[in-house]
Amino acid sequence: MKTFLFITIFVVGLALPASAFAQGMMGFSNSSPDSASLQNQQQEEQEGKQFLDGLNNKTVTCSKLNDADFEKIGEYVMGQSIGDTTRHIAMNEMMKRMMGDKGEEQMHTLWGKRGSGCDSSTYDAASSLGVLPMMDGWNYVGWWIGILLLMLGVLALFRYLGGSKKGRKKKSS
Repeated sequence: MKTFLFITIFVVGLALPASAFAQGMMGFSNSSPDSASLQNQQQEEQEGKQFLDGLNNKTVTCSKLNDADFEKIGEYVMGQSIGDTTRHIAMNEMMKRMMGDKGEEQMHTLWGKRGSGCDSSTYDAASSLGVLPMMDGWNYVGWWIGILLLMLGVLALFRYLGGSKKGRKKKSS
């Protein structure tokens, strides 16, 4: 009974996720952006919202928008998905460090084209089932099967090493 309890606690301890606090990665600091950066970001998101509202109201067509307009729409869409202007600024800074200023602008332009529905040739992971299985939850099935097999393997190992008490007979001399 003690070994079964030990095995259960050990396997459950391995199966539970551990916390990782990785804010210090890639030069990211927890400093807050200044008010000018916040105001500039909010202004860009507001301009993007106006462009997107114009598209939704049919007062503006996709062909009349240029990449700078789509970049503003991308700022708005990304801001909505992140939910916080401070985190949006931090994400922009991280993208600039990874891809450069031009790459960050291209990323917002791509988000704008996807978010507005103006460019059907851009890839949208959310609408393509099966392409990225880690995004739709089925990848966890493999983890559960792996954990189950690991538990059964550990249990079989302990039974093999400890021996089953039912099958043993005491020899009387």
